Amino acid sequence: MEDREKRRYQSRLRMGALGVVAFGVWGIIKSFITILTSEGGMASLVTEGDPEVMMPIVIVMVIIMVAFTLFVRLTIGFCARAESKGKLQKHRNFYIVLVILELLISVVSIFVDVVELISATDGLLDTFFLLVMEATNAFALCEVMNSVINLRKMEKMEAEK
Repeated sequence: MEDREKRRYQSRLRMGALGVVAFGVWGIIKSFITILTSEGGMASLVTEGDPEVMMPIVIVMVIIMVAFTLFVRLTIGFCARAESKGKLQKHRNFYIVLVILELLISVVSIFVDVVELISATDGLLDTFFLLVMEATNAFALCEVMNSVINLRKMEKMEAEK
């Protein structure tokens, strides 16, 4: 029974890791769309200011944002996957800190989406889909946390035997 439960948590951890990486890619796509379409966003910096000066600044900011998002999401995904296989030795707690930070960001984003959904008069469908996607992202992060906690409890119990 215990072995089957351990395999189940390992499988859930692998699936959660895949979800975290997938939603990281979604977050990057969503950010690009927001940057390009929002009023007062980075796109307006280029059009309102001197394009020769502002374009490189905007490009560097976007590259930093994408690199940071990829680093965090891939670190979480690969570390969670390695832990599900029992191969993770380094960064056992570092990636958990990243999961908690991402979960906090996701909860804040859900709150903002709910406020926008309540106060919006148009664009309700877009806001609703963003809310659903962010809630699913939070679920994947919670799944990773839950699976890690249970796997580590099981490992501790096995070590005590």
